[in-house]
Amino acid sequence: MRANGGKDAASALACYHPNHGRCIMTEDEAEAEVQLLELVRGNDAEEFKLTIEREAGAWNVTLSTPPHDARHKRRGVGTTFAEAWHGIAPLWD
Repeated sequence: MRANGGKDAASALACYHPNHGRCIMTEDEAEAEVQLLELVRGNDAEEFKLTIEREAGAWNVTLSTPPHDARHKRRGVGTTFAEAWHGIAPLWD
């Protein structure tokens, strides 16, 4: 098995983790992190609530916009942050 989870080396980006040294990040993972940073910096929404949880190997991302009721809340779950982020879907569907 390759260090990047079996992903093709051409679709992986190198990164550096201060505690673990070199790591491999797929384009999908990098894209999810860029989108998260853009949201946090205020490029996509002026007001939002974001919760990111990791428990028992699962990621849970919840994002809501005003008025923060069930109709304005979205959730994604996955085994990686990228999977949860890209899987964000409205709770009312």
